[in-house]
Amino acid sequence: MAKNRSRMTIVQIAMKCHVSPATVSRVLYNRPYVAEEIREKVRAEIQRCGYIFCHTSRMGKILVLAPAGETLIHGEYYYEMFNALQSVFQKVGYETVAGRSTVLPMLGNVGFDAVISLAPDEQIFPYWKEHLIAPLIYVNWKKQNQPHCFCIGADHKGALMKVVDLLYRKGHRRIGFLGVGFEIPDNQRPWEEREGFLFAMQQKNLLSNAFQEFTNDQEPHQALTRLLRREITALICPSITEGAKIARILQDLRWRIPEDISIVVGDSAFCNQVNTIPLTAIRMPYEKIAECCCSIVQKKIPPTHEIEYELIERESVGPAPERK
Repeated sequence: MAKNRSRMTIVQIAMKCHVSPATVSRVLYNRPYVAEEIREKVRAEIQRCGYIFCHTSRMGKILVLAPAGETLIHGEYYYEMFNALQSVFQKVGYETVAGRSTVLPMLGNVGFDAVISLAPDEQIFPYWKEHLIAPLIYVNWKKQNQPHCFCIGADHKGALMKVVDLLYRKGHRRIGFLGVGFEIPDNQRPWEEREGFLFAMQQKNLLSNAFQEFTNDQEPHQALTRLLRREITALICPSITEGAKIARILQDLRWRIPEDISIVVGDSAFCNQVNTIPLTAIRMPYEKIAECCCSIVQKKIPPTHEIEYELIERESVGPAPERK
């Protein structure tokens, strides 16, 4: 994480660049009436010395961006993540504003203490790099390290390793993985979950018993059917939105949970309201992610950039049944 190790001040930056402190201030706030050559010179010095601009006393606002085609109230992940960010930042005096990723170029010189992106939208980074000084924080999307650009996320690979370990201890040896979202090229999360699943099965010498199917959000039935034909005794569906749906499909097909098959899903605030059995789940560490984002805005180094999931054991995982 970039840090103001040199303890530089605006006055010192102004002296280095042979300009007035007011000019440096105008560059920091992205205000007009600064020659482009001078603006680039000041920005280069800011980047060189690792100066982190904090304008909390003037702004006190955090912009949270969702994907361009979504609103924050659609999809539990975005809803839960925004609520966690709002709660954490409110405690330290920030106002949290929600918007779509397409709104950033339209904001002009409207100031924010940080921009937090829940989307991998490629238009965000170049606009931020060109126009904004406030930190850019990607949540659950990895980006190449840049000054003032940070990535905070959950340990998706480690979460699936925890799940496989739990199922192994329960006697399961034929385990299915149903991934959702693989049709999106930049969707890193399901690929990391898949890698965690395969690595854990390999460590337990069960790689030949690791059965995978991938689907989109609309057609999970066929993928599930193919997995069930493999005579699996346990199923992992880490998708937050699809996990509960898969459990209901299993019950509609007269599969008893966990007598016939155990299932682990991505944790959802609503999944156990629509299923007859409480589902074992991996819970996204929303609050801890939000706290790390807040630490960055306050110019503190977060304890980690990759945060562990919580594995919540419920009644949908039991001993492996015998297959004839």
